[in-house]
Parts: sequence; C-alpha cells; structure tokens
Amino acid sequence: MGNCQEYPVGREGLKPLKDGAYSGNANVGKNKVEVRAFKDGPPLSTDPEEKPTKLNHLPERFGISSQLTAEVTADGTNDFKFEVSAR
Repeated sequence: MGNCQEYPVGREGLKPLKDGAYSGNANVGKNKVEVRAFKDGPPLSTDPEEKPTKLNHLPERFGISSQLTAEVTADGTNDFKFEVSAR
C-alpha cells in the first residue's frame, strides 16, 4: 500500500499494524472490523505550522461502511485475514 499506516479499530481504539498484523484485545463475540490507511495530505489553511493532514485512502467499504466481521472466541487462535485494497 505504499507509504501509509493502517489502523484497525478495536476495543483499544485505533492501533497501527506492525509487520502487517494487528495485535490487541477485542471483545469476545462478533466484531465489526474497520481498516483505514492514512497518507499525508495538504496542511489545513489555518495551521501556522503547516503540518500535513492525514487522509484515509481506502474506500469506505473498509471503514465506517465496513461489512467485515470477525468472530472472536475466548479460547482459540483468533487469527483473521482480510484482503484490503485501495481499488
């Protein structure tokens, strides 16, 4: 995905992927999965420091409109894989 960071939304909030994987805590049961990938965008016109904004470049079908789910169990591996693309 180029120079970007992906942040799945979980019980711990947004958390970056490390080596292409997310590791953290999630509630047991069916969980909605959201994936976002941010890249630098133009600074806000009101920002005197002109820091770049963060723009999510993945389609909404992976974010707020995601239909991705994962069934988390108390016992077990809980290893899920999702194919994500910017197209």
